[in-house]
Amino acid sequence: MKHPQIPHSRKVTLLTIFLNRYTNMIKRGQYAPVRFFDHTKDTLKEMLDNPHATKDTIAFINSLFAGDYDQYRS
Repeated sequence: MKHPQIPHSRKVTLLTIFLNRYTNMIKRGQYAPVRFFDHTKDTLKEMLDNPHATKDTIAFINSLFAGDYDQYRS
């Protein structure tokens, strides 16, 4: 993640809040979950421990790492 003026921990928190809001929309997409995972894989690991992550967001992240959306990989 770029933007060096924002601390990394703050970026993870902001991404967690964003993902809380848009998890269901991303899950509905055919290719969106895989693309999201490919772009944010390293950060998703940190989001699992973020206190702002909801149960739905944590379940979605775990399913991404488990490969539940790999059938949509091109």
